[in-house]
Amino acid sequence: MEENKPEIEKSNNINLLQLERTQIQEIVTEIRNFVDSSVNIAIVLEHGLIGKVIVEQEQKGIQRAEYGKQLILDLFGGLSHSFGCGYSINSY
Repeated sequence: MEENKPEIEKSNNINLLQLERTQIQEIVTEIRNFVDSSVNIAIVLEHGLIGKVIVEQEQKGIQRAEYGKQLILDLFGGLSHSFGCGYSINSY
């Protein structure tokens, strides 16, 4: 009986490691999903606030100013240069 004890302990350790690995993978997956959702919410909020600034400050509340297309192209050209491709006109 004593000869089988190390085998049983080794088997229990392997099972414990598999359980820990599975639990850690679930934690990482849940946190990554939460971060993805949080980032998506932040991006939507950011886009809305940028749009609000454009309408309030540049278009004086008018939904679509005559000069709006060029204004938008100029604005997003500068933002893309400063922050990267996520701020291109195509992103909005």
